[in-house]
Amino acid sequence: MMEQQLTKILGAVPFPFSISDQEKTVHVYYNSSMAVMDTRQEGVDFPLDSHEHASYEFFMPISSLAVIKLEEDIFPAEFCKVIPINAEQTHGSAGYYKNCRCFGWHIDADLIKSLAGSMYGKPQVTFSNDFIRVGKEVNLLLRWFMEECKNKQAGSCFILDALVTQLTITLLRQVKNSCSYMAEKKVLSAKPNIERTIEYLHDSYRSHYSLQDVARIANMSPYHFIRLFKNQTGKTPYAYLLDIKIERAKELLRSKKYTVTEVCFLCGFNNVSHFATLFKRKVGVSPSEYSRL
Repeated sequence: MMEQQLTKILGAVPFPFSISDQEKTVHVYYNSSMAVMDTRQEGVDFPLDSHEHASYEFFMPISSLAVIKLEEDIFPAEFCKVIPINAEQTHGSAGYYKNCRCFGWHIDADLIKSLAGSMYGKPQVTFSNDFIRVGKEVNLLLRWFMEECKNKQAGSCFILDALVTQLTITLLRQVKNSCSYMAEKKVLSAKPNIERTIEYLHDSYRSHYSLQDVARIANMSPYHFIRLFKNQTGKTPYAYLLDIKIERAKELLRSKKYTVTEVCFLCGFNNVSHFATLFKRKVGVSPSEYSRL
């Protein structure tokens, strides 16, 4: 029964060992999108064999399993590190190893492709076959998933779905893959255009602000421009412009050559009340108080 329920995630191909025969040593936690397999306590035997499945696997050898084979490549095991295995990628043990302790999880390929498509506009994902140390967030999400599977409280199916979604997004962000590489490449190629718009904002802070005009300088659509600008600076273009205006206002107020009203209009604001409110929110004191410091 257990193997039938896991077929959706793991496929109909056989495991390197039988779950049914090893129920006492293989602890399995699963929902419709992910299965976690834990043999950290007692270990299982891995025969010299290869298999493949439709899901993506993230596998962590802990002891005894010395060499892993992925297609035609041989990988010496790095214990307590995770190696991603792509959907339909042939893999297995490169030898016969007894009492192997390991930990791993399989995620439904359709879920990964759907989330990658939403995040990067490209559903086809290939993870790099490198041993890596996963972050604390991944470990925490896996522990929550296993606890929720064991407790089986009301509404657990919704929590499990949410945990798998969060875990998958975290892996797509943190583990080197074809989609994240392309996204990083796009950001790097856009950097000169973003820097050009930053120069424009510094030079034209007194002028009327138009998102369409600034995006045109970057040669991007407004939506794409905002996303890449914020990725590079941590702020939206308009928020960045307001910071430029406020910094210039502080300089003029410190010079004590201008009234608050004059500073307001010199910095491109057209309403003194709005300027004073924004200044106090960002600086902590009103323009009048700042000019007296």
